[in-house]
Amino acid sequence: MDTVLNHDETIKGMVRGNLIISAGAEVIVRGMVAGNIIVKEGGKLKLYGMCTGNINAENAEVRVFGTLIGSIFSKDSKVFIDPKAAIKNEKVN
Repeated sequence: MDTVLNHDETIKGMVRGNLIISAGAEVIVRGMVAGNIIVKEGGKLKLYGMCTGNINAENAEVRVFGTLIGSIFSKDSKVFIDPKAAIKNEKVN
């Protein structure tokens, strides 16, 4: 089951399934996403917690400070990876 966010939100618990961030929304993940995170055009993600899947972003902003088990797939996106972040796989453009 997908969770779609169309507004600014801070997630402190767990999301099971894909998290979809719509245009104009800024989402801060301090908890865990057990699935993929999809950031739509104009969306913003700050990951302080954990994501067990991939991050897919197109014309979006992604900042990773926490743990990512998958990869980052970005197209025309701003991606920042904190030096202390733990990413199992690599960033793929």
